[in-house]
Amino acid sequence: VTNEGLVKLNAWGTASLYLDGRRKVATIPLHAHRRRILPGHARRFVGVMPSPLPAGNYSLKLLFGSNPKEGRRAFKEVAFELDERTAALWRDSNSGHRPASFDVEPQELKQEMTAGRFTALSISILNRSPATMQLNCRLKEGTLPAGWLQISPADFTLGPGQRRSAVCRIAIPDGTQPGNYSGRLVIGAESAGLGSEENAPRREVPIRIAIAE
Repeated sequence: VTNEGLVKLNAWGTASLYLDGRRKVATIPLHAHRRRILPGHARRFVGVMPSPLPAGNYSLKLLFGSNPKEGRRAFKEVAFELDERTAALWRDSNSGHRPASFDVEPQELKQEMTAGRFTALSISILNRSPATMQLNCRLKEGTLPAGWLQISPADFTLGPGQRRSAVCRIAIPDGTQPGNYSGRLVIGAESAGLGSEENAPRREVPIRIAIAE
């Protein structure tokens, strides 16, 4: 992806694979080492789908965009044929199905604070899948009060075996009553793979905040 504009952009990408131009068979998140692209610079995006494809005629529809607030989009479509010989080589060399999974450290966020203070905690996420994976982090509704927790980045993509940290910023408003407060951080993922596969793992990380006198 080349940034032909005059301002930097944070690019993201995804690919959709169609068989015979009609039936969608796979979605592939695309990963780049860094999403930020300066004007006039280019960034290479990679999508990895380990599942073998059957022989047939395919079209790959690529969608790239910048920040949702900017609303810029770029499309590209590529057609290709997978012959019987290549499909058989792919199938025979496949090491077997490995379900999409990821690890989170720490497995619980705990912090002691006082009202009117803020702090930042880090969580590390490891993609254990052999495919690219799109992750989304959010606070589960109905747990901690709104505005107490912000996550950055909340959305990102990991390549196979890659790890990334996200920062959880906790800000406790003045006047908050002392006590124990709890919430849950929900981390959802979509891994590249055929549509029939289970490729959307999900984890919940408990959050425990003790507000002192």
